[in-house]
Amino acid sequence: MGLLRRHFDRRLWLRGRGCAATWWRGFYPGNSKPHEQTHSLRPHHYDSALTIMTPGPSGTGKTLAAEALGYDLGSPLKVVNSSSLISKWVGESAKNIEAVFDDAAAAGAVLVFDEAEALFGTRGEGGGGAGRHDTANVGVLLQRIATFPGVVVAITNLRDAIDPAFDRRFSHIIEFPKPDRSLRLRLWRKLLPKECPRDDDLDEAALASRYELTGGQIRSAVLRAATRAVLRPLADRRLKMADLTKASDEETEKGGSSGSLGSASMYS
Repeated sequence: MGLLRRHFDRRLWLRGRGCAATWWRGFYPGNSKPHEQTHSLRPHHYDSALTIMTPGPSGTGKTLAAEALGYDLGSPLKVVNSSSLISKWVGESAKNIEAVFDDAAAAGAVLVFDEAEALFGTRGEGGGGAGRHDTANVGVLLQRIATFPGVVVAITNLRDAIDPAFDRRFSHIIEFPKPDRSLRLRLWRKLLPKECPRDDDLDEAALASRYELTGGQIRSAVLRAATRAVLRPLADRRLKMADLTKASDEETEKGGSSGSLGSASMYS
């Protein structure tokens, strides 16, 4: 697990550096995003699935880690909003689960379940119909995970809500905690490139101490502050400390909420 964590850490910092170097130059010129870099997309096949659960608060880099893993493997990502697979109709949830695994296997994709607690959550108690259907869905998931010829990543903000039956099915469980002050300072400095126009009083250390933000919140604050800066007259188009404190206050107030994914998406 330590080796995998260091591998993820290295990739995350490299990707963070790439984002920071491009935001001031037009926010990904030419619509080029980190996950759209060109590389060979050869399907990878394994004797058994590599299964990873990444629990942790929102904005700590869980999805970014999955992207980095797919990039390293040269494989596309199939990202699934887990709650969208659950149907009120008997048997439909199992069919949806089967279809997702079939599509990912055919494409040689890394299969990523976002908000995994909706699908991997604790089964309903009692002998009613809902409990039986939950048990059937878990059975399908366990069987497909065990036979999937690739990589499965389950992302969750609610570790305690995951059914214990899945614990031994994950070969790696990697916690993504909120960053401490030292890590927040590194994130601010990575996401604020020296070459961007800025006021002399811009203080990343003060921001790291004052705001207990996650990496995702820091990135959002930087982009929001940069947008304010580029909308000002040319003579005043530089990043100010006030831009960053206002954006950080806004991130703190909204609690780092972000838009939801669609039911399923695939990109390479």
